[in-house]
Amino acid sequence: MRRCVYWISLTLGVLLATHAARADDSFSFTIVPNSSDVLATPGSTVGWGYSITNNSTSDYLELTDIAATVSLTEDGAPDTNIFDLPILGPGPGSTITEDYDPIAYVGLLQFTWSPDPAENPVTGNVTLSAVFCNGDPLDPSTICGDTVYTESATYSATVIPISTNVPEPSSLLLLVSGLCGIGLWTWRRQGYSVWRTTHQ
Repeated sequence: MRRCVYWISLTLGVLLATHAARADDSFSFTIVPNSSDVLATPGSTVGWGYSITNNSTSDYLELTDIAATVSLTEDGAPDTNIFDLPILGPGPGSTITEDYDPIAYVGLLQFTWSPDPAENPVTGNVTLSAVFCNGDPLDPSTICGDTVYTESATYSATVIPISTNVPEPSSLLLLVSGLCGIGLWTWRRQGYSVWRTTHQ
């Protein structure tokens, strides 16, 4: 009986110690750059990078999924395929930062505006999912927890209207006057050439 109580107490102690070690498991992330800095014309593509911090003092952070929404689907479509699901070592303060690069196809997400967006600016939400592991997740002997941790952030972008420059009436009048003058001059010159040829 005494032996049974010992083993139960030992098991509970290990479980409580493991729980205490994982109590600091959390992460945070921000979108780079600030959403208000993202401007684009209709039909173009804009994007964002990220900065992710592992706040755990003992566990690795493995990003497992990303999801993005948009306030109005008529405005365009977010694309999260550029996000590479990084792994961060134990912190505190272990951080990875990645700027959006459309050429290298890296970052957090990119957004392609529709040619005629309904709203300005467009807003959406990005949610990252992750698990914590007791070692490097690339090592087969590593054990990762069952708890999925999520963090969300909001992104937004503003459309710059494409301006069509319409010439002012005075400029148009000047252009027509110039063309008429050139036409009159050419006509008179041809008439003088014909007169000169017949009178020689």
